[in-house]
Parts: sequence; structure tokens; C-alpha cells
Amino acid sequence: MTIHNEISRKRTYDNKVIFIDGYWRSGKSLLSPLVGTFNGVDKVKYDYHTEWTCILAHLNLIDSNAASVLLKTYLDLYTYNNYIGREINLRPKDDSSVFKNPNTFKFLKRILKNDKKDINEQIEKEKPIQLINTHNIFQMVEPLLEAFDGRIYLFRCIRNPVSNLTQWAEYLEMIGKSPKALNIYKTKMEVPWYVPDELIDIYVRSPSIDKAAISQIELEKLADKRLKNLKSLETRYLTVPFEHFIINPNKWMQKISKILKIPESNKIEKFYKRYSLPRPKKKEQEYEKNKKILLSSIKNKDIKNKLEINIIKYEDNYENF
Repeated sequence: MTIHNEISRKRTYDNKVIFIDGYWRSGKSLLSPLVGTFNGVDKVKYDYHTEWTCILAHLNLIDSNAASVLLKTYLDLYTYNNYIGREINLRPKDDSSVFKNPNTFKFLKRILKNDKKDINEQIEKEKPIQLINTHNIFQMVEPLLEAFDGRIYLFRCIRNPVSNLTQWAEYLEMIGKSPKALNIYKTKMEVPWYVPDELIDIYVRSPSIDKAAISQIELEKLADKRLKNLKSLETRYLTVPFEHFIINPNKWMQKISKILKIPESNKIEKFYKRYSLPRPKKKEQEYEKNKKILLSSIKNKDIKNKLEINIIKYEDNYENF
């Protein structure tokens, strides 16, 4: 008897997908509704299943084919559920709320759609572009490239660690203590997937702010590796530095419009006002003070030195206007 244990998914909706990716507190929730103003782009989805699948593939716990099939299946499910309004979020304060996304009334009307045979035909004809918000998926992007090939667009939000590392520390403090920390962790000690084996003991013994610094250092290493090998995605990828974006959002939305080949919507000005854009450039004296406070709080000298190198690199690449 022949055993067929390879899974596949050849037939999909074949629609485009936009990933708004990045570190925690890097501007993803700011960029997502603005990208959502483009014609044909669907309501944003905060997607953990895709993250978890990519993590498992990155750790070689599932093979690339299984990861690809899962990712395609998830996207088709999100496309279908979005189209019939099955997962409309009515919580006003949530970033994924229908009230914080463009075309609120359009999405609310979907609740009334009947789940009939012609719904599938409508989706295949319209091919609604899916908008997905993820964390640190760029660092393990290979499964996405294999699954979606020429229909994926990725906009990666980045931000100076001086501005957000303290908030990272607060989040990392929940790991192993709160079920609200929804991620995949390694070993019984539950360390984040990106911490290399040789640093696990150091990570576990470190205070929260040092853990945040280790996280930034290791995630940046992985990102640098991916940036050197982006030929298959280079025309559909954009790095969006938070500090530049908030000062001149129109410039960056024009870049995104060009990549997507979709004209900007006249609704975008409304969302600029909602999110207080553009914003003034931060004061250099205040920034230097915050940087000094952050670096002085790092206990491990080696970690502190590596973080300082990353901060300087960020300043050189993205702080010059």
C-alpha cells in the first residue's frame, strides 16, 4: 500500500497579500490603517497563526512544504472570513476594530452577506487584497516567499531602540508568567524563538531590560541576513523608519502607492489627522538624555556595547534627515 504523507494546496484565491511587519512598538498600528485606505485592500488582520507557522519552520520543527500549505490555507481562510464579515471586531479601542479601519460601513454591511455558492465566485473575481499585521516575521520570511511568491508585499516598520526598548522589557516580563503572552518559546525555561542556544542561560538570568537588549540585538542580526538576500522581494518590499514616517507620512505613502501600483485614496488625509500626522522632529537634547538613561540601565557590559553599536548604526542610517 502506498502511503501519501505529503500535503498540498494548489488551488487558492490567488489574491495579493500585504504584510505590515516589524518590531513591537515600531509603528505597525500607525501604518496599517493608512495602507488600508488604498482601493481593494481589505480590513487589517492581526495574525499570530502565520507568525507561529514561520517560527516552527525557522526552528526546523515543520518542513517548508507543510509551512507553505498552512500559510496558503490561513490566507484563504482570512480572505473568506473577511469577505463575509465573520470576524468583524466591534471593540472601539482595538487597533483591529472596524471603527479604526477605513471603509467602516462597507465592512459592517458584510455581516449581512449570505454564505452562498456565488460568494466564492465573487471572491475569485474581486481578489480582495489581504492586509496582515505581524511581529518580526521578516526575520524568517522564507516560508512566506515560498507560499505566496509574486503576490506578497512586505512593509517593515523599524524604530530606534532608544524609543521602545523599555516597553519591550515590560512585555518580555510576561513570558512564562502570563497566558496573555501568546508566542512560541524554546526549552522548558521558555525563551523567545530568536534567542540562540548559546545565550539561553544568560537570557534567563538577565533582568528584563537586558532581555530586551538581547532581543533587539538578535532580531537585528536575523534581519541583516534577510536584507542581504531579498532579490525575490526587492520590488515589493519597503523599510519604513518610524522617525521619518511621522515627520513626512505623505512621502512614504507615495512610495507604498508606487510599489502597490494603486493610487492614494482621498481618505488618507482624514487618517493623517486622526493619528496627528505629520509630527514634529524629536528634540536632540531629550533624545541624548534618553539614550544615556537606557544604556546605563543595561547590566551586562557585552550586551550594552552591542546595543550601543546598533543604536549608532540606526542613527547613521535613519536619523539623518
